[in-house]
Amino acid sequence: MRTQQDFTMLAGEDRDINFTIWEDDTDTTRKNINNYDFTWIMQPNERSAVPTIIKTSGSLTITITDAGSGKLTVPLGSADTLSIEGTYYHELEGVDTLGRAVKPAIGHITILPTGTD
Repeated sequence: MRTQQDFTMLAGEDRDINFTIWEDDTDTTRKNINNYDFTWIMQPNERSAVPTIIKTSGSLTITITDAGSGKLTVPLGSADTLSIEGTYYHELEGVDTLGRAVKPAIGHITILPTGTD
């Protein structure tokens, strides 16, 4: 699992979150994600019962950009973050066709109010 996937953005900003999935924490071999479904969530903290934003590869709100090289993109549109600010927990989880789960990324997103420099 990759931690430290932290970043800052402005509320209402369009942002692509790009991920590369690795076989392990050594970052030497990219994972083939051909047979995986991914879910990305953003929520106020790790224990929140209801995510603020959910994106999935099954609903095409996550784009697999290069499955053989483990690359995918989670696009955030301006409407996703327009009315929120603060620090949020986020995580990416994948499940393969055999039901095996991987959680390749967790971190925090700080969303600043529009007009903040």
